Amino acid sequence: MLETPGRIEPCLFEEQIPAELADLSVEIQREATRLGQGLHPDSAAELADFVRVMNCYHSYLTEGHNA
Repeated sequence: MLETPGRIEPCLFEEQIPAELADLSVEIQREATRLGQGLHPDSAAELADFVRVMNCYHSYLTEGHNA
């Protein structure tokens, strides 16, 4: 199947976001911050390098380039 940019459009709620989802998103952000603060600085730097490469790869795919 051919991937198109339209397939990655954000999912928008037609009304307000349900309170349960809003609360869950806040909790996920809080826990992600807590997890990041517990990383050793060397591990955090290695993870940042890995994510940077991964993001570039996915950016290329989004733009239609075969990386």
